[in-house]
Amino acid sequence: MIFYLLLVGFFAGFLGGLLGVGGGIIMVPSFYFLFGNMHASVSTSVLSSVFFSLSATISYFLKGVRPVNLRNYLFLVLSAFFGSMLGVYLLKSVSSQDLKRFFAIFLTFVAIYLFVGGSKRVDSGEKKKNVSFSVFILIGFFAGFISAFFGVGGGIVMVPALIYVGLSPIEAISTSIFTIPVVTLFSLTNYLLSGIYPKWIAIVTVVPAGILGSNIGVRFAFSVSQILLRRLFALFIIVVVIRMLY
Repeated sequence: MIFYLLLVGFFAGFLGGLLGVGGGIIMVPSFYFLFGNMHASVSTSVLSSVFFSLSATISYFLKGVRPVNLRNYLFLVLSAFFGSMLGVYLLKSVSSQDLKRFFAIFLTFVAIYLFVGGSKRVDSGEKKKNVSFSVFILIGFFAGFISAFFGVGGGIVMVPALIYVGLSPIEAISTSIFTIPVVTLFSLTNYLLSGIYPKWIAIVTVVPAGILGSNIGVRFAFSVSQILLRRLFALFIIVVVIRMLY
């Protein structure tokens, strides 16, 4: 089991560093295959994501990266708190089997995004101006909900949404990087208060392996085709979906 968890952590971190996607989409189904309980898998994934995201945030901070707009950042964080509360509330009301089906549907949408839209970028000349604060509240709330209900960081939702409303890719990524640690901490706190506890043995093995894998993934990110990798990963996710359902 220890070797399996080390492999899951390394693979989740590696793909996160390589493709910029959250490790939760790898960790949740992997934990489910091992523990057989979706609620514990979601909680364990979020706690692992806290450490992963903090590591990434510190790395970006040391490189001089900051959230582009403090006001928008605060709107995202505050609304994510309420979104995570709703996510945990609904999480408690669904069975493990139903949660597994919902997560499989969510993964299918992630696979479609990675395969079709993962390589799209917004040209800086087409950047929209004066985006309403209500848009950031909506994005933050939805990212918080997704994080809490499915056990993912929320960046897979936040980054494309921020780009769609007009932020440049670098603005969207930098804002997401600093938002995700707070979002995952909100989700984790709500889990613990609701009696949804993680599997601690997974944490102590997955986190170190994930941080190592993330550093290696970042090194490879600039030397391989992102489009090809995203599409291969999308196909891999579909295989995981089929395995979860059947």
